[in-house]
Amino acid sequence: MKAQEELLEPKWAKKMPYKVPENYFEEFPTRIQKRITEEKKQPKHLELWPIVKPYLSLAAMMIFVAGGVYFGTRGFLTGQKAEIPSENTLLADAVYFDEATLATEYQDNVMNKTIEKANENEKILINEDISISDLEQTLN
Repeated sequence: MKAQEELLEPKWAKKMPYKVPENYFEEFPTRIQKRITEEKKQPKHLELWPIVKPYLSLAAMMIFVAGGVYFGTRGFLTGQKAEIPSENTLLADAVYFDEATLATEYQDNVMNKTIEKANENEKILINEDISISDLEQTLN
């Protein structure tokens, strides 16, 4: 029976795996007191950045808001109105757009015809035996 109990209980369960150093609890209060007195003796350094940082961020925010208000309402305060395009302006834009579209389509058509002519000339050259002078006459 004792042998079965030994098998069921692991070895670490019988002994405490951790040890406390000697005189740890007796010396603990004196070590804490020593640390406290050392911290009191050290002079505190005042750093400027943690003090100035919130004021700088507040100033930056105020400048940002003031700039937004100034530039956002500049047209409103000077009495300038937003221009609404007139019918003539819209018509001129439409005519320009149509002319530009027509010019582009014309260029595309010219290019396509040139490519078709070149393809026909290549077919003629391949199928027949043509002299260079005949070719020059055909291209002109």
